[in-house]
Amino acid sequence: TLHRKQVGIIEGEQKTRLFVHNIPRKWTDRDLLEVFVVYGEVEQAYLIQDYQTGQKKGFGYVMMRDEKIAVTLASRGFINYKGFQIKVKIH
Repeated sequence: TLHRKQVGIIEGEQKTRLFVHNIPRKWTDRDLLEVFVVYGEVEQAYLIQDYQTGQKKGFGYVMMRDEKIAVTLASRGFINYKGFQIKVKIH
């Protein structure tokens, strides 16, 4: 069962869920969190992985508490972090 946070529905807030891709497959959820926490409070950050192999697929989702920060990050289209260009858009 998906919780409301996981599907991007938070009462009183919209446009806080970001789709992020072009992520190194060796990264963990914590690595992804470190990218975004410098911009504001992150409610959730997770990478999608193949259920059979456990291998990361190179994309994930980040839930920012502040809608304005999420929109600003998405309007940039990407974040440069440790030599990687992480692509970002509103989901």
